[in-house]
Amino acid sequence: MNVSYLLHATDVPIDPVQYAKHPIEKSDAKEKATFTVFPGAAFVVMPKTGSTDKLGIESIANGRKLLYFFVSVTYMDAFGRGHSTRVCSRYDHVAKLFETCPGNYDSAD
Repeated sequence: MNVSYLLHATDVPIDPVQYAKHPIEKSDAKEKATFTVFPGAAFVVMPKTGSTDKLGIESIANGRKLLYFFVSVTYMDAFGRGHSTRVCSRYDHVAKLFETCPGNYDSAD
């Protein structure tokens, strides 16, 4: 299983499909592991970015900045077939949760 992820903070909304083609940030996590993920299990990721310093967190919490989270997972199933999943979420500072990014970025096979 290969997992890559990144956080992107911005002052204006972005098009996730276009941004993901040429991200400013680079994922510092290229986790490569072999393990089984059971239904309902959690896989915790901790991306590092300038958005996670005190000022960055305050800017996101009060809505001055938008925070996007991108993740891509590729893996082989039990039958040796390759699969990939990619997801983009945007933090909603009013509801205090991540929501699906607008547009058509998410995919899974």
